[in-house]
Amino acid sequence: MKTKTSPFRLEASFQPILDSILIPFRRKSRILMVVDQGIAISPGGGFGIGRIIQVMNDASLGCASFSVKLAARFGTQNKNSEASLHDFTYSGFRFDHKEPDGKLILDGFDQVWCFGLAPGNDQPNNLNAGADAAIAAHSWAAEKGELRELAKWMNERGGGLFGTGDHHYLGASLCSGMPRLGLMRKWTVADGVPTRNYETRLDTNRPATTQQSAGIDIIPNSVEEDTIPQPIEWVAEDTWFGSPFFLYSSPHPILCHPRLGPIDVMPDHPHEGRCFDPTDAEWILTRRDAQYDYGGYSGQHFPTVGGKRPLPKVIAWGRTLADPPLRLAKGDQPARRFPMISVYDGHEIGIGRVVTDSTWHHWMNMNLDRLAGEPDNTEYKKIERYFVNIGAWLASWRWRWSAALCPLLASRFESFGLEHRTLAMPLLEIGKMHIDYLKPRVGACWVREWIWSILRELDPEFLRFRPRDLFPRSDE
Repeated sequence: MKTKTSPFRLEASFQPILDSILIPFRRKSRILMVVDQGIAISPGGGFGIGRIIQVMNDASLGCASFSVKLAARFGTQNKNSEASLHDFTYSGFRFDHKEPDGKLILDGFDQVWCFGLAPGNDQPNNLNAGADAAIAAHSWAAEKGELRELAKWMNERGGGLFGTGDHHYLGASLCSGMPRLGLMRKWTVADGVPTRNYETRLDTNRPATTQQSAGIDIIPNSVEEDTIPQPIEWVAEDTWFGSPFFLYSSPHPILCHPRLGPIDVMPDHPHEGRCFDPTDAEWILTRRDAQYDYGGYSGQHFPTVGGKRPLPKVIAWGRTLADPPLRLAKGDQPARRFPMISVYDGHEIGIGRVVTDSTWHHWMNMNLDRLAGEPDNTEYKKIERYFVNIGAWLASWRWRWSAALCPLLASRFESFGLEHRTLAMPLLEIGKMHIDYLKPRVGACWVREWIWSILRELDPEFLRFRPRDLFPRSDE
């Protein structure tokens, strides 16, 4: 997703004027990606996130963009100030580490993305709760002192957090104790994690041939690297009547593409992890009201502020395919529906947002490269936008202000602005015109998201309901 050239189609003579106007509105959301050893960061293929690193560093919306730095949990504590995009800036990283000037490293970032692997793949099918002892015992496990700093950063600075692992307890050493994130996804055997093999796994691989679809040939594990992704079921975020005869709905902004519609595919994988369903009675009973205590810094994971209490929600579900009648390489499994992507909107109460995913195989080079290389790579473009949308959703409202405002400022120097807008027009007509202008550029979901969050920041008491409760819409 290259953005070296201007996204705005301007009258050439106005470009210098616009560039000077936009300088104060350019904003970057700084992302620190934290990885365990074993997950590569190189731009090549294989088991790594090199493609995602490049995608995020190149992406922009309006005047808003991202910058990415990398931190390794392993190795000796060190900072490489000259690190390139695909090198570690920090090694031996802990969340309570400081810069040489004494400032907390975390305070230099707006988002943290965690790709955890430890405690490893040594017991991929052991559902004995005793196996969880390996999580905290691992040398890269997040300790209370650093989790205290992470919690403060999320609560007091509004830092956004993303984290994922894979089947069993992969990633649990890094992520399972984190505020909110640790309760939104299954990280431990005690949580009821899916396994790597047997019927207790979550195998989302899809058939690649007619013979495989008919249950004649075995569906090999390697189809996770092919050009056929899995369909996912997005949850309707907004639903409304466009007319007396038509009901419209749209997904969460994270699953919206501005031109291709809902993001309804992900790479498949023979043994995914699983998020929690926050509407499940057990989760409500055991986790909704859970408290944390990180060495004296304590509180409720999902607090109430000013009478508001946002809770996590699932925004996408995945489905396994039944074997039999299909023949999966790992053998029998029932058809199941499971929570795949979960979010928490802390911005409603002034703290950071959180996102988690059932598996980092939705993000790995090996699962994406062939999809990206297709002549018609529409499905890859949807998945790529999913990554960018997570960065946009976790960013601050000021970042979203820049993302929304800059296209409108630029439009004033295009034929759209020069020919069609005058101050004599009714205010509502001007507003609708600008919304219609933004929709094909950023997507209808994001237009609503930006308007809602900006109005909420300007006057929290003015809008106390969801936009659909206040403003009827006739089209998408």
